[in-house]
Amino acid sequence: MQTLYRRFKNYKPKWLIREKDKWIVKIIKTIWSSHQDFGYRRIYKYYEIARKDRNSKWYNSEKIGINKIQKLMSCLGLQGFVRKSNRSINRQKTIRSDAIVDQVRRRFQSIKDIYGQNKVFYTDVTVHKIFGVKFYQSTIIEATSRRIIDVKFSHKNDAELILRNMKGFKKLLIKEKLWKDNLIMHSDHGSVYFSKKYQEWTHKNKTTISMGRTYSCSDNVIIEVFHSLIKKWKYKLRKNFTSFKDYLKKLIYWCSEYNYLKTQNKSKFYYQPLIKF
Repeated sequence: MQTLYRRFKNYKPKWLIREKDKWIVKIIKTIWSSHQDFGYRRIYKYYEIARKDRNSKWYNSEKIGINKIQKLMSCLGLQGFVRKSNRSINRQKTIRSDAIVDQVRRRFQSIKDIYGQNKVFYTDVTVHKIFGVKFYQSTIIEATSRRIIDVKFSHKNDAELILRNMKGFKKLLIKEKLWKDNLIMHSDHGSVYFSKKYQEWTHKNKTTISMGRTYSCSDNVIIEVFHSLIKKWKYKLRKNFTSFKDYLKKLIYWCSEYNYLKTQNKSKFYYQPLIKF
């Protein structure tokens, strides 16, 4: 009688690679070799876009089902980098702040029904450390489509970084004719969001400030997850980076690709706006 461990160790999948599916295997390996953080959903989406692109070598190729890609990747042992949840034992008590009202209140899925599209935006700052260089990234994401509106980088986590991010955010919305009064900018209780310059900018541009509770990342979880994707997926590929400039170039490309290869059905494909360091 075999133990459960031996059963799993000697397990062979019933669904094997057939001769007629070898051309699909070649496509999967080609895409996965340059995008090792892609799972079967993003590989499927990447191939679908390439099939409709006239400049692609897969233009007008035969369609591949998403389930077939999943099964073939399972047989090949290919898997995208999955984020693992880091559970903290010591938790700080959340403190409610009456100074600024939380307009979102964790209603992430129903935000479109409450406020409509292009009304609520999430923003946050994260830090990167690589090749002895420390720099900060400020990002603004739209609440319903989850697309990146603007990204800015700086060696200092100060109000100037936030203001450059806000100016780029306003410039793009005016260009797309989406700028209006009383837009909601949701963030955490970072010191830069309490700065006088940021408060003056929001007041001048008639933008409503919204903040979650202190010491509570869950109140701004959408953009926290986005930043964790960058750190936990791309940092696993740090051996492929040759220099700081190479890392920054690939980081900007990843942000552009994130906008273009969205896997959610509710969002459209967007190109990343210009990013300046």
